[in-house]
Amino acid sequence: MVAMTVMAMVITGGLIAIGQATLLSEKSRKQATADFFLRTETEQLRNMDWSEVKTLSNTILAYESTNNDNYYPSLQTLSIDQLTVSLMSAQIKSKVLNRDDETGKILFHMTISWVDRSGKSHEETRVLIIAEGGFSANT
Repeated sequence: MVAMTVMAMVITGGLIAIGQATLLSEKSRKQATADFFLRTETEQLRNMDWSEVKTLSNTILAYESTNNDNYYPSLQTLSIDQLTVSLMSAQIKSKVLNRDDETGKILFHMTISWVDRSGKSHEETRVLIIAEGGFSANT
């Protein structure tokens, strides 16, 4: 009887450990996927010329102003359908950082979110500043 109780505790502990390892593996996989998506998006934005950067920023700002300052619901490199297949959502926010004594700067704040099987929310975020005539944008 004692041996069966000990065996049941060992098996239960093993199953709990396997469940936790599975959740951790899922989180790591999703984090790596989100990181890849955000790196791709960052490179896409860095390769745009300044007029394209301004147009994208204006599109995002217009969306935010008509949707109660919500994030723009997609990235340049990923469609909403592609994100849905990965059980993720993406948002991008833009802000113009111009001052009178310097050239244009636009900040992009990109976030990819997902919920794991336990119901816990996770997200990966990147912030990119692109300057007119600077290293990040071609003029």
